[in-house]
Amino acid sequence: MPRIVQFTVPAHDTDAFVEHIQQIEIISLRIQRGISIQPPGDVVTIEAVNRVLPEIMRLCARHGIGSREGTSIVTSEPKSVVSAPHARPITHDLSESPWEEIESELAKESNATANALVVMAAAGAIAVLGIATDALHLVVGAMIIAPGFEPISRVAHGFASRSRTWRHGLLDTGRAYAALLAGAAAASLILQGLDRNPLSGSASYLPQSALLSYWLTISVPSLLVAAVASVAGALLIATNRSVLTAGVMVALSLVPSAAMVGMGLAGGNMAVAGTALLRWTIEVGMVFLLSLVVFVWKYARVHRRPMMY
Repeated sequence: MPRIVQFTVPAHDTDAFVEHIQQIEIISLRIQRGISIQPPGDVVTIEAVNRVLPEIMRLCARHGIGSREGTSIVTSEPKSVVSAPHARPITHDLSESPWEEIESELAKESNATANALVVMAAAGAIAVLGIATDALHLVVGAMIIAPGFEPISRVAHGFASRSRTWRHGLLDTGRAYAALLAGAAAASLILQGLDRNPLSGSASYLPQSALLSYWLTISVPSLLVAAVASVAGALLIATNRSVLTAGVMVALSLVPSAAMVGMGLAGGNMAVAGTALLRWTIEVGMVFLLSLVVFVWKYARVHRRPMMY
């Protein structure tokens, strides 16, 4: 999908920047001189296909646009772009996002705000209720609502793009899963107060304790699924399809394994808590390492520059 990119540049830099950007195959270009108040300067707006966006961002990096004071870059996606001379590149465009767009999307999905932490705690509670009643649909629901993939992948993205943003990802990963564990432990304690042992399970449309047994088992197939899901999730983020990472979370066991840590701790069963923690740790490691591989590959093949901040 084509992009609209708006640059704010100092007036004395505009002509040189425009001269260079016209050497790239873009769809349209507009200059509004002296229109920007903060930062002061000219506004240059282009429409271009995604295929040339990495080249445009490398040009910006060479000119210091976006990285030095007095400059800024804004990217957006139009609903459609109609240009007969550019119809073929528009309809055959690639799906790539610059480092800065990826980071912005990851920040939106992974920042440990109060709302996000409440959602993670709710996901932990729902997962416990699903495991305790052997209701798979409840656990799947918890996996979908939990924004648990993005903060881990953000750490890998920060390393690959040579940005300090990995620190935010690491901190938010800890906060998010601490909230999930707290929600799971609280739900377990409530069930125990109602004279229900969540670790014993109760048969529903699945046999008793089927879910607990499944997610406490570390097997080669489960690790292969986690590996493939990790790669798919990183690619979805790199190509501006992070909304689909909810499906990746269903393939991973991050939510149920973290919830079972809380269940084990609340119930005093250290064997369950330890095994669940081991599986969660393995999958977190796989998500990080394989996301890092994907982002490093994107660095070498697509971006070929560090992030601007």
